[in-house]
Amino acid sequence: MKQNTIPVLFMLTVMFLASTCPLHANESADKMPLAFAVEPEFEFQPVVAGKEVLHDFIIRNKGTDVLKIEKVKPG
Repeated sequence: MKQNTIPVLFMLTVMFLASTCPLHANESADKMPLAFAVEPEFEFQPVVAGKEVLHDFIIRNKGTDVLKIEKVKPG
């Protein structure tokens, strides 16, 4: 009886683990946004204190889903 118990428990464990793994895991991993900064850093030239300086950072989405930028903070 003990010889049959180990293979049966092993098969039940394998079947349980296989049933808990989603079959569409690769689909969700393939469909995700991927932000890419063309110029990730920019060094401003010295300016007079109080003068406003501007620079546009170009962010491209190299992923396959919509990229939503909801908050931007200076580093």
